Amino acid sequence: MRKVTMVFVALLLIVSPVAAETIYIWTDENGVKRFSNQLPEGVEDYETEEGAASDGEGGERPEFDRMIEEVKQENRQSDIEREEEAARRKAEAERKAKEEKEARIAAERDRLQKQIDALNNRALSPTFTQGMRDNLIRQIQEKIDALK
Repeated sequence: MRKVTMVFVALLLIVSPVAAETIYIWTDENGVKRFSNQLPEGVEDYETEEGAASDGEGGERPEFDRMIEEVKQENRQSDIEREEEAARRKAEAERKAKEEKEARIAAERDRLQKQIDALNNRALSPTFTQGMRDNLIRQIQEKIDALK
C-alpha cells in the first residue's frame, strides 16, 4: 500500500503542471486511499480537491502539499498499527507456547509421580528390595527436578 501511494505521489509531482485542477480522492475496496484527476468509475463515495495541482502563484501547491502530508501521516499511522498488531500476535504466540510447555511439563511431572507412587505401593520381595525401590525413586525424582 505504501509503495503504491509513494508511486502515485511521485507521478503527481511529475505530472502536476499538466494535471487538472480537480483531484478526486476515494478509498478502494482494499482500504487504499486513491487519487485521480479523472472521476473514478463505479465509485459513489469520493471527495474532490479543487486547485490541488497548482494555485498559479510561482508553482506553489499548498492544497497538494497538504494532501501529500495527509497521505504520509496515514502511511505512518498504518505502519504503527501494523507493527503493534505484529507485536501483539508475537506476544500471543509466545504466551500460548509458554502455556503449552507448562502443560507438557505438568503432564510429565504427574506421570513420573504416578511411577513413584506405584513403586511405593509395590511389595518388597527377594527380587525387589528397599534399596532398589529407593534407587528407582531417586532416579525418577531427579527427572522430576530436571523438568524445571
